[in-house]
Amino acid sequence: MSEITLIGSCVLIFVIFCVFVNFILREDNKQNLPGASLKKPEQGLMDVQNPRGKNEFGGWLTLFNITLWFNFIVVILMSIGLLLSFSKISNSTSMFVNIITLIRYAITGFLMFQMITPVKKQEAIVPDKIVQLIIWYAAVYVIFVVLMWGLSLVDNTQLLIKLRTGFLIAGIPIIGWSLIWGQYFKVSKRVLAYYGKNAGG
Repeated sequence: MSEITLIGSCVLIFVIFCVFVNFILREDNKQNLPGASLKKPEQGLMDVQNPRGKNEFGGWLTLFNITLWFNFIVVILMSIGLLLSFSKISNSTSMFVNIITLIRYAITGFLMFQMITPVKKQEAIVPDKIVQLIIWYAAVYVIFVVLMWGLSLVDNTQLLIKLRTGFLIAGIPIIGWSLIWGQYFKVSKRVLAYYGKNAGG
């Protein structure tokens, strides 16, 4: 019953979060591209992308950047903690789980860094690149969960059963984050104004 309650709570939080981010997307798209209609023929491409002719990085793009840095730092700290715990491992199952988890952390950290690096560059290729990295970020976690689920079926220990449930619950915000920000880069007018195009555009 406690596991069902926990899963239900996570789903409820995720729904509330989705409603909040839907509001974010609506508000972001209400922003007009200031001065776009006043563009003179001699104005360059950068003036079309950024009508004010200055850096327009801000708003929800800033929030996205903050989430990237937060995830990146958390992954580093968790990796360090996991490495320190290796000396206390007493069985092969725990060792295998820790190694697989460490590999996932390494891949996740790499993907986060690959998103952090270009996010402030005003280049049309950036939105597509970030969406591709977001898809990989979600895919890596899904593969990890499937692997842990399969392992728990082969080695049906209490540890793996608890981990399986924990990973499924932890996947809710990870998949939610990926869906929300992936969609943001496809439809946001701020993204269009800053980079010159949306992902898939």
